[in-house]
Amino acid sequence: MQFPQISRIISRTSLFIKSFGGQARGISIFTLLRILGVAIVCASFLIYFSDQNVQSVNRIDALEKAVSLKPSDFNKRLRLALSYEEEFKKTSNLQNLEKALEEAKVAQQLDPQNLNAQRLILRLNKENSAEIKKEIQQVATIVKNRPDYQAAWLKLAALYEKLGDEKNAHDARNRAKLLNQNF
Repeated sequence: MQFPQISRIISRTSLFIKSFGGQARGISIFTLLRILGVAIVCASFLIYFSDQNVQSVNRIDALEKAVSLKPSDFNKRLRLALSYEEEFKKTSNLQNLEKALEEAKVAQQLDPQNLNAQRLILRLNKENSAEIKKEIQQVATIVKNRPDYQAAWLKLAALYEKLGDEKNAHDARNRAKLLNQNF
């Protein structure tokens, strides 16, 4: 929400209070002033949190630009990976986690002896496998309820492949093939 919109809401609330002029319809001026106070506090929180999100996106954009200008800079790659990880923690968007992992791997290739990059990759892999396991559980529930759902079996196979579980991936792919011989 933009500041002018919040300001407009507050000014409308204050006009609403003035229009009643004290006691009106059973609402005291103090109650109306409390409502205005709550509106101001809420508006402040909205401004603060929207600024935090904008700053996070701007930081990622700036780091992406810096990395594109100098792709061999280890520190910028690692900072970009950390920013993606932070954004993943805020939004739970798996794309941010995958981008963080990709940038951390490139950073490790640039400096294979750096322990920070190695720790980050381990931490990201752990988070990634936990997210994949959650997704496997969701898709497994779907195929349990709808064993004829070929797309779900294929998704399950892809998820098992991401975990490195080739046996279950092969089994899920075979189940999908049984549902459609032309596949």
